[in-house]
Amino acid sequence: MYNHANPASLRYVAVADAFVMQFVAARDIDADEELTINYNETGGDISSTEDVWFKDSGVTPII
Repeated sequence: MYNHANPASLRYVAVADAFVMQFVAARDIDADEELTINYNETGGDISSTEDVWFKDSGVTPII
């Protein structure tokens, strides 16, 4: 649904009792700009210091 970026343009929040994921802009986003989340942050933060998701999944990110 969303590509990875670090830092990302969106943060996400799980609302467990409603079975919902909320995606919230972390900054102003231009009209034609891609929406991104940070795959590495299970808590939904926009920045991370390591590529944990990629390492755990055996994927080498293309930079």
